[in-house]
Amino acid sequence: TNLLYNGVTAGQVVTITSPGYNGQVNAGSMSVTLSGGTGAGAAFDGSWLVYCVDYYQTTNTGPNVYDFTSVASLPSSAPMGAAAAQAVADLYAAAGGLQYGGDGEFNCAFQLALWEVIGDAGGSYDLGVGNFAATGLTANTLAYAVSLLASVGSNSNANLIGLGNETYQDFVLEVPGPGALALIGVAGLV
Repeated sequence: TNLLYNGVTAGQVVTITSPGYNGQVNAGSMSVTLSGGTGAGAAFDGSWLVYCVDYYQTTNTGPNVYDFTSVASLPSSAPMGAAAAQAVADLYAAAGGLQYGGDGEFNCAFQLALWEVIGDAGGSYDLGVGNFAATGLTANTLAYAVSLLASVGSNSNANLIGLGNETYQDFVLEVPGPGALALIGVAGLV
């Protein structure tokens, strides 16, 4: 499918330290438009709010061709695996849709929590230390992130699909309804 990146919708500028990038980022929800999907992928044509799972790469406006894939296989440059994908599902369930609102502090916290569970998979989650760290957070952003990270291990369910590209940032898309994942069926459907 084709992905047009429309930019960050709500977030904050923070500084991150990670295996793939060190410096300032605009962390938060991102708007994308999917188009040109074929077969079951056509059901996803339209505008979506997504989150980045790939701090190894940058993005551009595109459109660029993306593949639908499992969250565990992202980021394409260093797949997170099943345990981190479950942690991502726990975060989505804990957020309960608040990550799509206009609260830049919450959206930033959600993005940072995603990167934390991917960067420090299986470890103790602390945005101040480890493979992934973030600074320049407001007190509210930090409190939201700590609360979200406390949900990891709840083994929650979330209907998530990965959007992967070998050159640009990979994203997670939460799809409505339990049957939506069945529309995709096979990882890699374009």
